Amino acid sequence: MKIKEQLYKILNNLSGMDVTNEKMSLQNDLGLDSLGLVTLLVEIEDSFNFELKPEDMDPFKYETVETLIKLVSKYIGDGYE
Repeated sequence: MKIKEQLYKILNNLSGMDVTNEKMSLQNDLGLDSLGLVTLLVEIEDSFNFELKPEDMDPFKYETVETLIKLVSKYIGDGYE
């Protein structure tokens, strides 16, 4: 499964909403609050099997789905399957 598809699945489960594009806002469009954003980061770590560095742990750094794709790509590369 590709990064984007896996992230959409995680976000769909957490938000209960259908993620349709990378420009969607995590807070405004998907309704994730501060606890939801922290849960999201933990889910990303578990799902992609890596540990975020302290400088990447601030959930408010990530405003859109696209920023999450970039975050995961930074840790595991673009060739994830």
